[in-house]
Amino acid sequence: MIKYSGDEVPVKRLSVADLLPATHYYMTYDGSTTVPACHETVTWLILNKPIYITKQQVSTTIQFIGFT
Repeated sequence: MIKYSGDEVPVKRLSVADLLPATHYYMTYDGSTTVPACHETVTWLILNKPIYITKQQVSTTIQFIGFT
């Protein structure tokens, strides 16, 4: 667990699939990346039900990925 600025924890394996709910109810479509040059190399996954997260989870995620 990271408690203080500058603390580090090695991540051995991170899979986006681990962040998604275990469901087979979704749709996909072929699309493009969201930044130029907008390469058409993405398969977007749309869940049939929303995933709810708390404001704290949003805040923590924003801090983790470095948005300010």
